[in-house]
Amino acid sequence: MDTDVLSFYLKNDSRFASYAQALDGKQLVISFQTQAELMLWQELHHWGEARRERVENLIAQQYLVFPVDEHLCRTWARLRSDVQKAGRVLHVADAWIAATAIALSVPLATHNVRDFSQVPGLQSIRRLAG
Repeated sequence: MDTDVLSFYLKNDSRFASYAQALDGKQLVISFQTQAELMLWQELHHWGEARRERVENLIAQQYLVFPVDEHLCRTWARLRSDVQKAGRVLHVADAWIAATAIALSVPLATHNVRDFSQVPGLQSIRRLAG
């Protein structure tokens, strides 16, 4: 799951509803990168300890945070190389998130389809119209 979709869920944003059906009953996975981006958001916006703890507990209960390992690093390097050789740009953070989905052979739920459109082999869960 990309950081934007997780953010929709955490904020109780109505945009999450367009992904809920596709995600229902699935093991929800976020990349270590998504967790780091969420922690950055907490720092930048001066979240209090209680709010941080509430979100950390929710993530621990409902999501698997996929850590860095050698396989993920190789997937990331291959992905960045392929995209760069094709003359395209993929930001480092987005590459980690995409590499996680590819390494696990799962689709990526993202609202930023355009950011990931140039990633070979990446399937995405797009929002459902409605």
